[in-house]
Amino acid sequence: MKRDARFYFANLGADVMRCINAVEIGDEIRYKNSLARAYRTLSFMRGAQCPEAHEEGLLLLRGVQLGKEDGVLVSQKGSFAKLFSRTDYLTKELMKGVNEKV
Repeated sequence: MKRDARFYFANLGADVMRCINAVEIGDEIRYKNSLARAYRTLSFMRGAQCPEAHEEGLLLLRGVQLGKEDGVLVSQKGSFAKLFSRTDYLTKELMKGVNEKV
């Protein structure tokens, strides 16, 4: 089964939510493990023929790290949840350019 950017972006969303939940309960080890998993998921996006999705994912993970450092990550949990509930729409938009090139 060939996995596309939508699949990986949805998984990235789950990884990010795990990061937020770990910060919320104060579990630094779980946060680091979840962040490592998110970066691993992001690495799979490189081969998914959608560099735009990879770039958006990279920016997202940088935002997670900055939000944690600034102490605002948990307060944005609802916004992340809304974002990831729209993953299918987001990746369709990102994939438009790829589909047109093929």
